Amino acid sequence: MSTAAEHIWEYRYPHESTKAFDLFAKYLKLGTGRSLTKLKAEYGIDISLRQLKEYSRKYDWVSRAEAKDDYDIQKQMHQQEKEKEQYFQKRLERINQYHDATDAVLQTLLIDLGLIPNPETKRLEKNESIKSTSVASSLKNLTDANVNNTKLALRFLGLPETIKDTQNINMEANTTSMVNTKLNIQKTLHDEQFMNNELRFMKKLVDKDKEQK
Repeated sequence: MSTAAEHIWEYRYPHESTKAFDLFAKYLKLGTGRSLTKLKAEYGIDISLRQLKEYSRKYDWVSRAEAKDDYDIQKQMHQQEKEKEQYFQKRLERINQYHDATDAVLQTLLIDLGLIPNPETKRLEKNESIKSTSVASSLKNLTDANVNNTKLALRFLGLPETIKDTQNINMEANTTSMVNTKLNIQKTLHDEQFMNNELRFMKKLVDKDKEQK
């Protein structure tokens, strides 16, 4: 980002009149497609084009305007990078929350089956009343939740949701695949509906399993 000392568009040049600086400010507002002709037409300036050209040359309007444009671009890129980082952090936190939820359900199931000790009593305490249908349903819900969570994480990173065979993975990515991956990541960043739908679906699966307990 540019520093304040480099904001040459904010300050008057030596001997630059108030009138000339005001015209330059209007010139800046026209944006990257600015021109002296547009300046006259946009603001109805009653000054000859020749005089405007003299002001532009003498007070370096073009370079000062380009510096402002470059600053605006850097500022926008910085903001986009910040928003992207916040987006990734938010999504990772939500994905981890559902990992924790499914892990908790799995732990409860394993305790009921007597496969792992109860963390409170440190003893195996098999739930004799647990039904095989309940176990099957819990396992199915957990499997579905984890599959969707994995797909969500892969989609989130711009990667394919499924890999048929690990032997088909080419570790030497060519230029085309790298470009496509970048495009997928950019698309995923803006795919808010996909993210929310998947997260709601996983929460529904986990809640359904809890109700069956």
